[in-house]
Amino acid sequence: MTPQTLQRLRQLLMHPDPDIRAQGFEMLEMIPDQAAQVSLRDVRFPPRRDLRHWTLRGANLRGAHMFEVDLRGMDLRDVDFSDARLEKCTLQGADLSGARLGGASIIDTDLSTTRFSQTQLRMARLSSCVLPLARLPGPDLRDLNLTRVRLFQLDLHTLDLSRAIMSEVEWVECDLQWVNFEKAQLYRNRFTRCRLRGAFFRNAQLEQTDLSSTDLRGADFSNANLRNARLDGSNLKNARLRRANLQQASLRGANLQHTDLLHARLPGARSLMTGAHLSHARLTRQQRQRMDQPWLFWR
Repeated sequence: MTPQTLQRLRQLLMHPDPDIRAQGFEMLEMIPDQAAQVSLRDVRFPPRRDLRHWTLRGANLRGAHMFEVDLRGMDLRDVDFSDARLEKCTLQGADLSGARLGGASIIDTDLSTTRFSQTQLRMARLSSCVLPLARLPGPDLRDLNLTRVRLFQLDLHTLDLSRAIMSEVEWVECDLQWVNFEKAQLYRNRFTRCRLRGAFFRNAQLEQTDLSSTDLRGADFSNANLRNARLDGSNLKNARLRRANLQQASLRGANLQHTDLLHARLPGARSLMTGAHLSHARLTRQQRQRMDQPWLFWR
């Protein structure tokens, strides 16, 4: 397309009159294989649009608004979705490798089978998204690097997030049962009303992470770093914390019955374990001798 055509298209797509904007989309429909050449920044797409025949690899969609747009199976590699809003869109089978979604709002959008290799999600917000990853043969989200992201009502159970780097991530009402967080870096994460039963945190970094009032039955924290973490009121029955670092961690009122705490570094201040239930917990003789029993519940 000539520079004049690109400029004309841009003017039409950004026009405040929706009828005139529709003319711009009609022009793009005639040249869908050249759509990536047009700056689609801040463009409001017509609702329920099917873009599967468009070529958008590397396109500029920064700040764009999409509602119920069909992007299934599309090659969206290196697309700039920064600050965009995608609501009730369909991205099943789409490839978002290398895409930039910093500051984007992704709401009630189907992301099942979507590829996220090296996708940038800094400051993104995922809310009520569909991620039935338990049914996939091998979901690859291990390369995700999330910072200050809010994950809301996501079904991620059995997902492999080993070695993931997630800093200051807020997990709200997420199903994380049996998720593999082995060697993941979860610095200052916060889990609110999440299910983490049987989750695998072996050798994970969980410093200053908040796991208060969380179902952690059967979870494996072997060799994990939980320094300054909050586990108040959490259910850790039958969990494994062997050789875990719990220095300065708060375990007030936690259920540690039948929990494996062998050789774990326990909190230094006794007030941090007030009301913890330790009946039948596995502890070394030295660990038991260092504990001041009256402020714990052993039966």
